[in-house]
Amino acid sequence: MNNLTIFNEDNVESEAWRQKYLSKNITSCSWELILNELGHQGHTNIFQIDEVLSKNYCEELISEAEKSDKWTEKRHDNYPTTDMLLSSFGANTSYENILRRYLYPMIIDRWRLEGPKWNNLVGENFIIKYEGSGQAALELHHDSSEFTILTALNDSYEGGGTWFHNQRLLVKNPTGGMTFHPGSITHLHGGRPITSGIRYIVVSFCRCEND
Repeated sequence: MNNLTIFNEDNVESEAWRQKYLSKNITSCSWELILNELGHQGHTNIFQIDEVLSKNYCEELISEAEKSDKWTEKRHDNYPTTDMLLSSFGANTSYENILRRYLYPMIIDRWRLEGPKWNNLVGENFIIKYEGSGQAALELHHDSSEFTILTALNDSYEGGGTWFHNQRLLVKNPTGGMTFHPGSITHLHGGRPITSGIRYIVVSFCRCEND
């Protein structure tokens, strides 16, 4: 498995790739056994899977992002973050394959989303960096998405987390864990300031293509 990287094509079809980069939670368990609604059950619509990506995947993605050094603060007009698109350093196909194979079907099933438009989901996938010497937090905002998936890539920081204003809930995923929530209307949220270290997350604004 030493020659495998996060950039390998057809990744989710390779057993060796899945063993190195994905958790057994997501590849072998039924959705009902791994999916948890956070906070007040039946009311928050914020769902978490404790572990989707392995530590190998998270560390490699951070390393490749920092190596490319394509950080920008100019992609978002209203609530800019220090981020870069995964496509800017060749990591988007791999990540989107994981979403299509495992996350999109789970989300469609959980929310009972109906109609053919949900077969055309695409993620705008980008990595964000929060650090004390740069951007440490993010103001409350709504996302430009049908729904949003947030993935934690590390836990070597203090403070931080995503605060959901209406649900009165602070979410901090474990490394490799994901949450998903509705995007543009009901889930006003922001990034709480980190007090030390660097926080890396991947955010996916998921939309129906040609909708």
